[in-house]
Amino acid sequence: MKCRIFFSTVLVILLLSIGDTGTRFLNYEAFCSSSLPEKASEKNIPEPLKEWIPWVMYGHEDAFCPGRYDDFNDHRCLWETSLDIKLNHHGGKFSLKVLALIDSWVVLPGESELWPDEIKVDSKSVPVLEKNSVPVVHVRKGLHIIEGVFRWDRMPEALKIPENVGTIKLSINEKEVMRPFLGKNGKLWLKRERSQIQTKLKVKARFFRLIDDTIPMMLTTLVMVDISGQPQEFVLKQAVLRGSIPMEVQSDLPTEIKPNGDIALQARRGRWKIVIKSRMMKPVSSIELKNLPERKEIWAFKPENDLRLVKLEGVLFIDPRQTDIPEEWKKYTTFLVTPGTTIHFKQLKRGDPNPPPDQLRITKTWWLDFDGKGFTVQDRINGEINRSWYLVVNEPQILGRVTVNGEDRLITSFGKAKKAGIELRKGRLNLVSESRIEGPLRTIPAVGWNHDFQEVTGVLNLPPGWKLFAVQGADEVAGTWLERWTLLDFFIVLIISLSILKLKGWKWFLVALVMLGITYH
Repeated sequence: MKCRIFFSTVLVILLLSIGDTGTRFLNYEAFCSSSLPEKASEKNIPEPLKEWIPWVMYGHEDAFCPGRYDDFNDHRCLWETSLDIKLNHHGGKFSLKVLALIDSWVVLPGESELWPDEIKVDSKSVPVLEKNSVPVVHVRKGLHIIEGVFRWDRMPEALKIPENVGTIKLSINEKEVMRPFLGKNGKLWLKRERSQIQTKLKVKARFFRLIDDTIPMMLTTLVMVDISGQPQEFVLKQAVLRGSIPMEVQSDLPTEIKPNGDIALQARRGRWKIVIKSRMMKPVSSIELKNLPERKEIWAFKPENDLRLVKLEGVLFIDPRQTDIPEEWKKYTTFLVTPGTTIHFKQLKRGDPNPPPDQLRITKTWWLDFDGKGFTVQDRINGEINRSWYLVVNEPQILGRVTVNGEDRLITSFGKAKKAGIELRKGRLNLVSESRIEGPLRTIPAVGWNHDFQEVTGVLNLPPGWKLFAVQGADEVAGTWLERWTLLDFFIVLIISLSILKLKGWKWFLVALVMLGITYH
């Protein structure tokens, strides 16, 4: 592999050295790109290097195969386009059409217990190998037709076929099966039990809905469907309420929303969950369910008290713990809805007259200028803002730049004092600002904003040659000159100074006391 990478590098260098460098580099990129056909790329390769293409591409032949729409690194080089199977009680035959973009191994219908015989590729007999308990044949690049036969004493219930076949045509006893049933693990069911054939489609659907009283009002519909019987199309009435627009559908079954609000399902046996999210087209004061089919539904109501305070009327309230409503919905008001029910939303208040106070925290960072005549300040404000619509700074702080949630905000002036600040919206706040404080100051503001904060922390960065003597007004301070002194330090300095007093007198005592006090920390 290292040798191959080395030679590929040499190949690139040779390409760059022949002719126009820029053009050759683009040609090499085209050669390596999987989005271009192989033949078109080879035209740009110099003749002396073409004989090395198979060697360089060994192990990477799928690089020119098309990739999946959602993952271009997943290349598909083998396409099983169609499979035609004709069976009877004694055996049968099949014809598989494949398109191979490179030399490939093709999985055949059958398995170790149902092994295919007389395999031919383009009318030529080929050997069949076994890989992962399934029969496979090797084909060259191109379009091929693979044929084979089955022999048995009794027709099996299912036949394993390639999982990625495009179309399937099945005939049993010279009678075409209009809707072949493909089960899990790529098994094609050939016959079913009599009870399954005679059983009609049975569908049991349970409806749960969640109203989110936001703007606009949102409605989440959850349909739990239990299906038995023959697969076929089935329609659920009024899955989407009138007056609402569907926004999102989550379903493991093929689902179609009709203009009248019904949904059509390609039903098959099993238990399925369908989620439909929709929004109401206009402000809602009531929801009438006159056209609801004969069924009972369980609804939940999620209030948005910061927008409006409402009271539900006209419904039968129930205990959510006694229902099968989703667990995350059980914390909301739950009620039963039947045909003819009208849900009234009696509005008590508009908005929230007493929102909770703002919960903000600020982290400040100061950088002192080298000449000591100013500060650069960075503020980080985080928390919940519920009452304030703007934040402004106080003098002497000069606001320079503000970002909210990573986006730059316009700085405007507020009030008669024309203080600089920004407008805000309620909710979660993540603000970063940069500002200046000009002129030498004996004191600097701990907050700098015209707002109360639950917590204030800060870091002061000093240039070389500066030292912080003391800080007043803070609950906890670390790193100042006074804060470093301990009782033991005072005791040591005092003992040394008193010793010098006994030896040299008062003059040297005072000198020693001052010098030790300055140089000790």
